Amino acid sequence: YADSIAPAGTADWNSHKPDNNATGLARLAHDGGTVLLVYGAIGSINYAHSISAGLPNIGIDQLEAEWEGCEIASGAFYDYTQIAVYDGRPMFAFQLKSGGYNDLNFGYADGITSTDWTVFSVDATEPNSGNTVRMVLDSVGRPCLAYQNIDITSYLRFAHATTATPASSSDFDRITVWQASQTHIGNWLGLGLYDNRPLMSFVNTGSAAEEGLQMACATTEAPAGNGDFDIAITDPGGTYF
Repeated sequence: YADSIAPAGTADWNSHKPDNNATGLARLAHDGGTVLLVYGAIGSINYAHSISAGLPNIGIDQLEAEWEGCEIASGAFYDYTQIAVYDGRPMFAFQLKSGGYNDLNFGYADGITSTDWTVFSVDATEPNSGNTVRMVLDSVGRPCLAYQNIDITSYLRFAHATTATPASSSDFDRITVWQASQTHIGNWLGLGLYDNRPLMSFVNTGSAAEEGLQMACATTEAPAGNGDFDIAITDPGGTYF
């Protein structure tokens, strides 16, 4: 973290290791003065939060000094982690890789310091579900997810929870925003909200006249199908990243 809002060089930054066992896929959020992390380790996905108010002290290794944490879930591999917090409840989304089939998963805890997490699969409709997942929270804390499902056909998907504390996949309304054969339609996703309506930017790289950087803007706060999205090419030359 930086010492000011305008760091001028490396001397203006503090760095340390909350956990020496992390392998990557880390994402960060904050709740007031508390820093929240979700990250991958070998065979698990983990959560950690800073203990004291304000930023953690520099020079501290491992969780026990300035950080507390726990394992959220275990499995073969994890990818595409996301974290957010609303009203003191940390939430996360990630893709679980296991046995060649990938599921989109979601979880949350009742509080920052909780070690009891609700975790479940949101979407497993294709062999590769949940690629490039992105997450934002609407104005009342309900998670919104944009992601890609891939088989021979590539699907750009959107899922909106009907409650701020979903307990199973049935608490998510899931729709296909766009699909195409043999393309990367959902790669390099961006997700946000405008007037509580979801907006997505994405790249289509395999549909000839429809290739390029695209934007999908929902016409309602709770879209029920792809007809509730206005979709347009913003740059026909837009490609990766």
